[in-house]
Amino acid sequence: MSETAYVWSDGTGLDYINWETGEPGNDTQSCVEMLTNKGTWVDVACTTKQSYLCKTKKIPNKYTTLSPTSKPGRISTGGVVGIVISVMVAVTVLAFLVYTYAFKTRARPSRTSHTQIDGTTIEYSSA
Repeated sequence: MSETAYVWSDGTGLDYINWETGEPGNDTQSCVEMLTNKGTWVDVACTTKQSYLCKTKKIPNKYTTLSPTSKPGRISTGGVVGIVISVMVAVTVLAFLVYTYAFKTRARPSRTSHTQIDGTTIEYSSA
């Protein structure tokens, strides 16, 4: 029998085949048996006692992909690390600016000079 001659018991044609190499091979065998170790099909006599296979829909995917779930109101570990690093950088920059401003205003003495009436110049500095 040719492989197109096989139909389901309800008369519908096969939309999937998985014949073993060299099968179907005998015109007198009009039923099909599946080799469970390989999943391939061979033709057999319909008088052979076997288990049966019911027609069913194909399973599109054996495995499903799960997306990671996050709990509402929770920040991820990466988010926490990013916040901590940002705060540390901001505090460091602010401390540097405060130190620089305080150091420049205190460390720089102002020099002043005055010329007296007699023409002499007096210089002094205030710290």
